Amino acid sequence: MPWVETHSLSFTARHDSGDAAFAERVLDVVDGIPPGRVMSYGDIAEYLGRGGPRQVGRVMAVWGGGAPWWRVIHADGSFLRGHERDALDRYQ
Repeated sequence: MPWVETHSLSFTARHDSGDAAFAERVLDVVDGIPPGRVMSYGDIAEYLGRGGPRQVGRVMAVWGGGAPWWRVIHADGSFLRGHERDALDRYQ
């Protein structure tokens, strides 16, 4: 995936380095999704070869506010529930 860039995070002491590394990798992938493109939570997990859609969703919920979250969708193509309008506005 050529568009993946490096992302920097700060984590609290309660997260082990494996969680931090996974979260950083998830956010790197999300940051690298080009405008006009999307990936599902499961696609991101599959690309990374670790975790699953729920683990990716957790990273996005906790640390993904600064990432282009609207480019991450559910496997059925739907947006994050309750944020559909905001996501659609960002595509226009």
